[in-house]
Amino acid sequence: MKILKELTILFVLCFAGEAVSFALPFPLPGSIIGMLLLLALLFSGQLGSSPLEQTGGFFLDRMQLFLLPATVSFITVLDVVGDKIVIVIAICVITTVITFAATAYTVKAVMWLQQGAKRRDG
Repeated sequence: MKILKELTILFVLCFAGEAVSFALPFPLPGSIIGMLLLLALLFSGQLGSSPLEQTGGFFLDRMQLFLLPATVSFITVLDVVGDKIVIVIAICVITTVITFAATAYTVKAVMWLQQGAKRRDG
């Protein structure tokens, strides 16, 4: 029953994001607005300490399944990319390394900030 509540929260936030996106005079994806709403609710503490634990775990465990359509779509346009495949692979490798580095340094910075906060509190 908990997973149903978590999915309901996600769907309501997605729907609210789409509604706000439709009402805005400039283009902004509803999914982005929904994520910002979720972030605001998490920071405000309105959802509790671990509001989407089961649903988040479910989606993370099956992430490869969600990436499959993008892979198949790329394979269908392989003849168009054809002679530029080396460039595409190089871009994928470079951006992956940049993403890993950005994530690692972000985690390192957050851990440093948390340790500083612990020293101030303790």
